Amino acid sequence: MKDFFKTHPKLSHQILKNPTIISKFSITYIINHHTTLQNNIDTEATTRAAADTALNTRVTNETAARQAADDVLDARVTTNTTDIATNKAAIAKEVIDRQTAITAEANARIAGDAATLKSANTYTDTKATETLSAANAYTNTRVDQLNSRVDDVQKTAYRGIAIALAAQQAVPNIAPGQVAVFGGVGHYEGETAASIGVVTSFTDRISASGAFGFASGNEFGGRVGVAYVFGGK
Repeated sequence: MKDFFKTHPKLSHQILKNPTIISKFSITYIINHHTTLQNNIDTEATTRAAADTALNTRVTNETAARQAADDVLDARVTTNTTDIATNKAAIAKEVIDRQTAITAEANARIAGDAATLKSANTYTDTKATETLSAANAYTNTRVDQLNSRVDDVQKTAYRGIAIALAAQQAVPNIAPGQVAVFGGVGHYEGETAASIGVVTSFTDRISASGAFGFASGNEFGGRVGVAYVFGGK
């Protein structure tokens, strides 16, 4: 009891200053009541700290998941770029090989019999011109096809990123039972996408949202999410 008076001087002073308190409540009751109150405060503080820790962990996990998704998308874009470069190099080599073969054929025919040189030259020139024209036409066609593929892959990737940006929307603070509709627009590297979504709250702690995005070129994408609020009242 002496320790209580030492650690609670203000309460001790009020008890000694007002003797009627001692007549109504025993000192033991006061001490026990104060101890119980302090224990309740400590328990509440511990509970709230645990809830805050759980919320921070959830935020950290969500951040890591979004970063992992971004890394996967970046890896796909890098792979497509590498494939395009490989195909382009292969086509360029094929063009060089064909031109080399044409030149070799022309030289071989020119070195033919002197008696048929004029006829051979005429034939060779004609064939070389035809072959070269065909090779050039083939090369131009392949290059055009490659450029088209590069453009398609690039635009598809950019549109996908634009859809992802458009579908991202902060969940509004709505009451249970309410439904909110939202829209968004995303733009990335010259490509634009739009999205429309809905969010609703089932209880004070549980809400869900979904969004559907689309871009020019018939690219579509969507997302669905659920949120749960920890801690608080």
